[in-house]
Amino acid sequence: MLFGLIWMCFGLTSNYIQGMIVLILFGIVGAFSGPYERTTMQHEVPDHMRGRIFATWQTTYSLSIQLGAFLSGVIITLFGLRWVPIITGMMEILLGVLLSCCRLK
Repeated sequence: MLFGLIWMCFGLTSNYIQGMIVLILFGIVGAFSGPYERTTMQHEVPDHMRGRIFATWQTTYSLSIQLGAFLSGVIITLFGLRWVPIITGMMEILLGVLLSCCRLK
């Protein structure tokens, strides 16, 4: 959700300095997010399933890049380039909220 919020803020920047600050924040969050995901999977996933889970995670990640590129093209066509980070950031926040709610049940 934090990635989505920062990405959405990037879409709302109006000059280079603001954009650089937001992208620095994006990089800082990314530096902690990846290792956290991997560590969580290594501790939570049973040893005999770890390879399959990592492979599925990588496949899902690769597919999300393709889906994101397609979605960006649709947003650019319908609304313009400026709206891509705002709309995709909102969608990422919504997905994070939905996944968090599902995990709590």
